[in-house]
Amino acid sequence: MGWFIEENMNWSTIYDIRFIWTVNIPANAVGTHAIEHYTPANESDWNPYFVNYVNFRRESPHLKTYTVLTRENHWITIMQDSFTEFEEHQWLWGHATGDVLITGLGIGFVNEWLIKAPGITSVTIIEKNQDVIDLVWDHCAKDERFTLIHADADTWEIPEGSHWDCIWFDHEINGPPHQEELITKYTAHTDNIGFYGTF
Repeated sequence: MGWFIEENMNWSTIYDIRFIWTVNIPANAVGTHAIEHYTPANESDWNPYFVNYVNFRRESPHLKTYTVLTRENHWITIMQDSFTEFEEHQWLWGHATGDVLITGLGIGFVNEWLIKAPGITSVTIIEKNQDVIDLVWDHCAKDERFTLIHADADTWEIPEGSHWDCIWFDHEINGPPHQEELITKYTAHTDNIGFYGTF
């Protein structure tokens, strides 16, 4: 499974089962964002980038049913519940414990794992797009440990004294300088920072 499993990662083979990490968000459009369901029956309507994504990644042909978040006039899909997406979150799967801060709600993908993971005491999610919140939050996995904050993680004022056991940056990062700015801003509030797509 995955690219690697580090020593002492918070990992279980149960997370290799696909239904553990796929989402159940209804298709809908709000403002500039939409949730779309891609299946073999509507493959001709798939976002062209996503067609290439599936063809070039290690996606299984028999699993071509995806929930996809798209944005109007944006050439790339924002997020999808694909195997590759799951692998690109593996740092989080292995390091999340205790109190967790996530930037970006997306399709509620991380919720599916965090709600089942051992040792998670709280999950705080920061999402800047109200469209995404309206599409996803009422339908994604969550319980009393999950809190959503409507804010931009780049400019959000961190409450004094805040500390998380793990922070996972899952919103759009515009290159190394932006990443360094986030590390500088948040590093005093955690000992454990990870970024989407970092293995």
